[in-house]
Amino acid sequence: MKRRLALLTLSLLVFSTLSVFAADHPAKKIQIKYKESISVPPGGSAALTISLTVPKGYHIYLKHAAPDANAILTEISIPPESGFELQEVRRPVGTLESDEMVLRNSGEFSVLVMDRLMHKTEFHRVPLKIRLQICQDDPAVCFLPTTIEKTLTVRRAGIPFASRASTSEKVKWVTTYDQAIAQAKTRKLNIFALISNPATCGACVALDSNVLSRDDVAEFLNKKFVPLNVPRGDYGKFVSGSFGIPTYFAVSPDGKKLKTFVGAPGSESFLSGLKPYAGTEAENITPPTIQPAAQNKIELNNGSQKCFIELKKSYAYQASQKGEFQNNGNVRIVNNSSAPGTYTYLHIGRTAEIEASYNARLSNGRLVVERYLAKDNLELACADGGITGKIPSAEVEVNILVGK
Repeated sequence: MKRRLALLTLSLLVFSTLSVFAADHPAKKIQIKYKESISVPPGGSAALTISLTVPKGYHIYLKHAAPDANAILTEISIPPESGFELQEVRRPVGTLESDEMVLRNSGEFSVLVMDRLMHKTEFHRVPLKIRLQICQDDPAVCFLPTTIEKTLTVRRAGIPFASRASTSEKVKWVTTYDQAIAQAKTRKLNIFALISNPATCGACVALDSNVLSRDDVAEFLNKKFVPLNVPRGDYGKFVSGSFGIPTYFAVSPDGKKLKTFVGAPGSESFLSGLKPYAGTEAENITPPTIQPAAQNKIELNNGSQKCFIELKKSYAYQASQKGEFQNNGNVRIVNNSSAPGTYTYLHIGRTAEIEASYNARLSNGRLVVERYLAKDNLELACADGGITGKIPSAEVEVNILVGK
């Protein structure tokens, strides 16, 4: 079977990026120490210290030191779907390296592990995920980002959490489902529906005190949504079976759930997650929901040649710069559900994780990948031997193998 070569480009870092097989990844040499078993009171939290020791001659990233810095920062998390959640309290300061703060040698992360009141049983094994990018000092080489997964045993035991905190009064809540639906139809806004109980849930207190109590967040919810503090009698309209709190939803004026969110994110993540569903008075802003794709491939046509890229299919690529091999991996193009008629280009790492994503659109028979390398568009077009595209300013070219 013939193979076609299609050209895309991949994001280049300040340092060269080196692809390696998982067994050779230097992140595997990072030493991780933490107490592998902890106790958390129902609805409460427990402190946990995680120590990372980076191998000599390497570093990982802690914090951006400039507005345009773009290194991938080290993040530690527990999936809230597990019934628990992690909140970072403190991380190492590190040392300044160009426009980034980096960690060499050892450093400690202090976190809180919070119970989301999802479970009734006592013992639970939950994933502890450490997402990072490790770079070598000499020669200056950065390796593909990776996620190291460990296991934490959590015992739910002790006196249940109790607090006098209540959901933020800055938000103008409605307190019944029917009232929220009526206001949403009148104001033509979506509903922000929250299931939370700060009186018995530490994660709920974190959402309340760190996010909902902020003036900018309260103003956003009051102007762009109908905020509903869901009463217990209406839980069944949003959830069924076992679930944890806090959980919140974007809901259309006709009562359709558009998006479900779990846990207590930071204020930036909270706002960015809800913005696609936000609107203004007298404007029906129900966002586009995911629609079945009208087609399963993209047709490119430059007038003299026609070629295709199948959606949702992974293709192997090879990138070069100035004519020399630079990198390889997999790419995938999918429909952009938030903007029908456009696409999302995904760079898939060797561990099947999404390493980068870019908006893409069709224009004059070409697929334009927007703001590649943070500033330049990449145009893909049919050519002899397959699909081609380049970024001349970066002297970058990437070949993707596409089955005939």
